[in-house]
Amino acid sequence: MIDRQSAILEYTSLLQKGEIQVAYKGIMESMTSIKSFFESLYPDYPTSSLYFGYMDMTYFAINPPDLKREKLKIAIVYLHPSMRFEAWLCGTNKSIQRIYHDRFRSMEIKGYRLSPILPDVDSILETTLLQDPDFNDLHLMKDILRQRLDVFIQDMCKLVAAANPTHSMTKFDSF
Repeated sequence: MIDRQSAILEYTSLLQKGEIQVAYKGIMESMTSIKSFFESLYPDYPTSSLYFGYMDMTYFAINPPDLKREKLKIAIVYLHPSMRFEAWLCGTNKSIQRIYHDRFRSMEIKGYRLSPILPDVDSILETTLLQDPDFNDLHLMKDILRQRLDVFIQDMCKLVAAANPTHSMTKFDSF
């Protein structure tokens, strides 16, 4: 186990260099801009607040109506330690998460990662949107994220529809 005092001394040392603050502020400003970009791109998809995290992850959720009806949402997640953007299909609670996890376990999920059912895991399915993003080119980053997120949202709507044969989703064909 890491000694708290030693960790705080290391943290203080890194703060005194000044780069941590610049990096963290850059990530938060970028995530705020990405969230605003998606809000304008998907005006019919309600979004959550931006969760800043504990330097582990930063995310916000968007709620496509077809998924929201099923108590599901999409999280756009930046994972700080691995410098990676991911998209997660999430339930609004652990019960919904378990239901869809069980349904997807026996289905073809097109290469998406099925998350384990663990207390600290909030996703059902995951995919990498962008590894090692260039924060100096926010325009390109947004464009890549948009393209890949569009595919993920469409695939999740199709997959959820396939997992719910009695429910009809309005916009998408079968998975």
